[in-house]
Amino acid sequence: MDKFNYYLDAFKKYTKFDGRASLSQFWYFVLFNVVISILLGFISHSLSGLYGLAVLIPSLAIGSRRLHDINKSGWMQLVMLIPIIGIIWLIILFAKKGDVSANDFGEKALKTETIIKDDSEFGKKVNKITDKIEDVANKASDKIEDTVNDIKEKTNKDSNKKEE
Repeated sequence: MDKFNYYLDAFKKYTKFDGRASLSQFWYFVLFNVVISILLGFISHSLSGLYGLAVLIPSLAIGSRRLHDINKSGWMQLVMLIPIIGIIWLIILFAKKGDVSANDFGEKALKTETIIKDDSEFGKKVNKITDKIEDVANKASDKIEDTVNDIKEKTNKDSNKKEE
């Protein structure tokens, strides 16, 4: 698939929050968004703002599909509301490799091109770093999910006490 087609594909599927999106689909969409936004910002800040509003729903949709590729709910995008840590964690999730087989959200995302050959020295280093980031992201995800579950349990206990 042509790189710009990834960008156009996101607009074609702007209401599709189900399914999966590969790393390439997501990051090329982000790249073109940033470039277009910067170019429009040089022309007019209000034009850049209007563009930001125009891509809001397609961005949420492709973000949801990207999270589905790693078997996470699209609602996990709400974690960006947590200052600093939420945004960093979300970027790490977006950068994770997708599941190689079908998961709860559908079949494997479109096959992406290999930009860095795995057998090169640089490719091996990138893979090691990616694996470490993935481990950290998984640990952070588990901790956050545990914390959310603890809060839910505490809230349920508190509401049960109030009812008594």
